[in-house]
Formats: sequence, structure tokens, C-alpha cells
Amino acid sequence: QGLAGLQFLPYMDTLVERDNYTLNYATDNIDRPMSVLQHTLVFVNAWYGDSTQVWPPPPHLDPIYVAVHTESTEKTFARFDPGMQYMSNQWPVGVRDKSTHEYFGSHNVSNFISNCMTTTIVPMCSTRQNRKTMFVVDTGDEFLKDMVPADIIEQTTKVTHKSMDQEVNSDPIARYLEAFKMLHRYACEASLLITTRLHAALPSAASGTPIVWIKHEDALPGGGKASRVSDYYQFFHILENMEDGKKMKWINPPMNPNIDRREGMRNRLRVLA
Repeated sequence: QGLAGLQFLPYMDTLVERDNYTLNYATDNIDRPMSVLQHTLVFVNAWYGDSTQVWPPPPHLDPIYVAVHTESTEKTFARFDPGMQYMSNQWPVGVRDKSTHEYFGSHNVSNFISNCMTTTIVPMCSTRQNRKTMFVVDTGDEFLKDMVPADIIEQTTKVTHKSMDQEVNSDPIARYLEAFKMLHRYACEASLLITTRLHAALPSAASGTPIVWIKHEDALPGGGKASRVSDYYQFFHILENMEDGKKMKWINPPMNPNIDRREGMRNRLRVLA
């Protein structure tokens, strides 16, 4: 999601912590966090509502609210913003899904569905030639075996977005670099992606990579409810059982459905950003 916002900025000199807006890292000195003092433009395009987050943002931040998601539970904006007074003054607020749109609407926060920023990623590779690898991204074996034929599973390469490298995890710039490398693999090496991770599926689909979505609410690696991803099912090949898996054309797979609709959605969001 950070890469999606980064492409619209002329330069980046500050990284702002999503869950603690009082901290930032200068891109030329990421060894220690600093208090944010200078006026800073920041895209607010993430999942919000964790009980530990700092909210609302301090006044020296200039937030652009686009592609926001929150779960309709007690761990939401209302806990940090009594009466939603802050959010009510932030129009326009772009949200990424219908459930968040309805939640904000129920609290009289004017908002519109902007969809997810990761749909705006510019394609890195213009051709599908030499894309040979079938990637499985953060999808458990227990779900794969029920929906994907065994001979196909044997041909896949499994990857994860959960880095175990502490040097990477502790370095904000290194995380961006790893994210870019991963996106490049999806865009330029993948014949298709099998996944339940939305932010692998959407930017890859934007690069023309066929997406096979394993539809099972318990399989969502990022947690939350299916409502946060269901608006995007229309852009993927959906598997719900082994019959769907047997019908799927795994070698030289078809392009994703509703490409024109997704392109229109992406273009509108790029204009907005």
C-alpha cells in the first residue's frame, strides 16, 4: 500500500508510522524515529481501528484520506474520535469497500468509495512472455488441497508477505525495497497468482497477472471479515471447491474478468490521487 501512494509523490523525505502519527523516520536517517514537527503530506490509505493506534493525526500532518478501511466493531474510529467529529470535518473521505462506506455513513461522515490504492500500480512488464511461475501467496495447505488439483500444487512456488528477517522488519526503507522486489516478481515472473491476500492480488492484477482467489473466510491471512475483500471478487478467478479447481485452466490461464471495469476504477483513483 505504501508503494501505491509513493508513485504519486514528487519525492519522499519522511516515513510516518501508521499506528503512531507522532513518530516518523527521515529517509536519510532511519536509525532512530523522531517526533514529527514539520508540515507533512501523507496518504492515509490503510486499515484503521486497532486499539493501540494514535488517533486523530496531529495538526501538522496534512492527510489525504483515500482507500480507508475499518471493521465495524468497537475497535474503530468511534473509540478515538467521540462523535466522529474529526472525521466529519475531513471530507472527502475515500474508502475502499462498501462495509466501510456504510459504517462511516451511519456516523454521518461524508465519504465515497475510492477503492484500493493498490489498484493504481502501473504495470512493470508489458508482456506475458517468460512468465512461467505459479505463485502461492500466503495461502494455507489446508485450503489449497480442497480447491487446487494436487499436480498443480506440486508446480507452485510458495511465498509470504510476512518477513522473518529482523533487519528488514526494523528498517522502513528495507521494507519498501522488499515490497518492490516482490511486486516485480508478481508482475514479470508470474504466470498466475493463487492467493487470499488482497494486497498481493490487486497490484498483480493491475500488472496483468491472472489471479486465482481461494474463497474461504478462514483463509484470510490479514484477518478481518470477508466484507473487506468481497467487493473485489469480480476481478479474480474464484475457487470455492475442487470442482472449480478442476475447471480452471492452469496452463496459459485466461486474463482476469472485468478488466475494463477495473481499469476504469484505477483511472478514476489515479485522477483523484
